[in-house]
Amino acid sequence: MTAQLFDARTNIQLAHQNAPDDLMYAGNYSGKKPEDGDFAAVYGVEEGGKQSLDLERTFKVGHQAFAMVRMPERRH
Repeated sequence: MTAQLFDARTNIQLAHQNAPDDLMYAGNYSGKKPEDGDFAAVYGVEEGGKQSLDLERTFKVGHQAFAMVRMPERRH
């Protein structure tokens, strides 16, 4: 159980740290994306839900940034 909790916490921290740049520049996150259960185990149900939502927003913004970086220039 302790090893699973450690892995969950590590995956959450790595996702928060690495996902924004990975998503913006490569379009995908190569690490393990934490699941809702991981957040609940690490932070508890209520705070875990908030943390999970925060990471989902990070992923959404990263995908949007990637789309903007890849947009071709408009020339008139």
